[in-house]
Amino acid sequence: DNVPVSFRRAGHEPASVEVRSPTHPRAQNSVRGAKVRPGPSVETVGRSFMKRDFTNKEHMAARKIILFWKRRRNGYVRKTQALARAIEKRQTQRNIREICTYLIFLVLFTFSSIVVSQDQRIFHLANGIKGQVAEAEFEPDDVPNVFKNMFDIQVAEDIWQWARGPLYLGLYTGATEDNRDPRRYPGTLYGTNYIVGGVTFSQLRVKARDCRDSLGGMKLQSASTEITCREDGTSGDAFEEDLEDKATFGDNGVQFTWEGNHGESLWSVEESRDASWYRLTDWQASFPSGAYRVVLPNRNATKAWSMIKEMEAGGYFDLKTRVLMVEFTTYNPGMDYWCHAVIYIEQPASGSLLVTWQTDTLRLYNVLESPSTVTAVIEVFVALFFLYYIFIEVTNCRRYGKKYFGEVGNLVHNLNIFVYILTWMFRLMMIFKLPPIDDVVLDSDVAYQFHAGIQAKAISVYMTSVNAFLCWLKLVKYLSYVPRFALVSGTLRRSAQGVTGFSVVFLTVFYGFSAAFMLTHGGRVMGYRNLTQSGLTLLRSLLGDFDFLELQKGQWLMGPVLFILFICVAVFVVLNVLIAIISDAYSDAQESLMHSNDVALGQEIKDYVLNTIEGVPVLGKWFHKGRMKTVEMAAKVQTHGAKTLSTVSRKSRGLLKPISRSPSGDSKGQTSDSFAETKTAAAVRRLSLTNPAPGMLVADGPTRRGGNGTNSATTSPSHHASSSHEQAMMPGMIASERAGRGKR
Repeated sequence: DNVPVSFRRAGHEPASVEVRSPTHPRAQNSVRGAKVRPGPSVETVGRSFMKRDFTNKEHMAARKIILFWKRRRNGYVRKTQALARAIEKRQTQRNIREICTYLIFLVLFTFSSIVVSQDQRIFHLANGIKGQVAEAEFEPDDVPNVFKNMFDIQVAEDIWQWARGPLYLGLYTGATEDNRDPRRYPGTLYGTNYIVGGVTFSQLRVKARDCRDSLGGMKLQSASTEITCREDGTSGDAFEEDLEDKATFGDNGVQFTWEGNHGESLWSVEESRDASWYRLTDWQASFPSGAYRVVLPNRNATKAWSMIKEMEAGGYFDLKTRVLMVEFTTYNPGMDYWCHAVIYIEQPASGSLLVTWQTDTLRLYNVLESPSTVTAVIEVFVALFFLYYIFIEVTNCRRYGKKYFGEVGNLVHNLNIFVYILTWMFRLMMIFKLPPIDDVVLDSDVAYQFHAGIQAKAISVYMTSVNAFLCWLKLVKYLSYVPRFALVSGTLRRSAQGVTGFSVVFLTVFYGFSAAFMLTHGGRVMGYRNLTQSGLTLLRSLLGDFDFLELQKGQWLMGPVLFILFICVAVFVVLNVLIAIISDAYSDAQESLMHSNDVALGQEIKDYVLNTIEGVPVLGKWFHKGRMKTVEMAAKVQTHGAKTLSTVSRKSRGLLKPISRSPSGDSKGQTSDSFAETKTAAAVRRLSLTNPAPGMLVADGPTRRGGNGTNSATTSPSHHASSSHEQAMMPGMIASERAGRGKR
């Protein structure tokens, strides 16, 4: 490792120079990928000795040492550059492999979760049931002079008019087919949607108390005047089971018990509440499963009519009723879809009635979105892809620790996996919460509990929708490998910090305006009835959806003032600050990518796919042979075309004849033949310039299409001037062609 070299000079002591080899500890560089330099100042020492008076042998030795280290250093530089290129190539191949893998996964996921669900008949099924039951007009005998449907219910009498009219006619007669005969399509809607089991009426009741002590100091003229209040809880939104009234009630000899004594139900009230979650209405109120069940028969129209009249006579809906629920389930065998409809008629402490219509159209008793075998196979492959990504994430977490979750892209990827796991959990939960399919009788009068299983399946569909968004959002991360696509992700990454600070300011201002609008218009305008709805209405106003006249009618002074302040602050100031932050981030991202090399993603993917196919043990050899044959055939075709072109060039010499001109400029001897020869020469020249043969030198460069539709050379516009130039060009072109042919 240590080679001593002595430089001797007459009259001096021998000088020992220690030349350090690359394996010497001081000659090594610990930074990987950097240029490796030799020992310190070896060349400098050599040159300093060469400036002195040495012998020829000593000069030669010094030169050899310097050349040795130069070659060694250049060799290390070349090796380092080659290593860097190899690392870059491996990284490129890894990126292309990840992109191709994810594209395959995305196609499979899209087909299994999105394509199979884009059946517009699902909407028409639910919308048709809504139009027949909820939006149909009341009977003219009940409401002779005004149009009224379920959403216009205001008092208890309207409930029974709706039950005797659209509900009864739609479920127990052929009214959907313009025939009100009960014997026509019994137990169906539109003759194709079959009602499964009975139609259930249920309700939740609250306790009443004497409110004479809550009159605020007012007195009563008569001591017998009753002042009652309902125990509706503090807010009235969430039903409190501690305040529920479970006592038996009724009138005119009709009694209704808490467990239900009219009709047969498969589950008890407690079992239904344990199996399902709270139900949320359109008015942000939540309720458990109902009690006091009355189950109408499946197809017996006469019995159903008598039970509706009995509920009306027995006072089934009174002042203690907090909410009335009507629910039924239909099955369409042609589509293999179930539609579960629930009608909520709330009676809050205010006394008015609030109506909510909810439907869920789903495929039950099947964890897959489609019963076909192809979809099942694709779902299996999608699950295998997710298992592969879970393995990759676990490996990265063990390798990098907590730092791995510091990148937003990794968080999105892990969230995607977590949501997919939740999707399958709720799908399996649906199977356990639904009644066994063997126990379900389609035309039975028993009330089946489908609501719990439908809730689980609906949540799984919502999880799938979130997953669809996350899967396509992750494609932006993979496409960031290409600089033109990295501009978007770079802008988002650079603007994250500024947007975070902006969000704090915006939410502060937005909460203040939401509270102000709620306090001002909460009792007058429905869009501002609570803090949540006030915030949502203001968000819509940011997008231009607002009703200024409604605000002005609600409060003639505060309405316009608050709205103008909100527009000035939230739109003209805050949102423009957000635009400025994103614009600055976009400029920075564009500047950072200005000098980056673009990537031909399509070509890279094509090369990767071809190399992958050729790497298959048996199929790869056949594919490689076929590919080579195709390349050889293409080369032969190109060579044959070049030979044909050269033959045309040689034959064209006999067609070109010089045309002499007189001093006056008139052509001599120009005939129609010479004109044709000139045209032929021009055609040959254009063919040679636009598609030159191998080895042919094109002196005037490629041609381009002029503005008038003629071919003009890029460097010599005189190509169109005379035929003598065509003749002068041909010898040089033919000589160049001969030289190229000699090279071939």
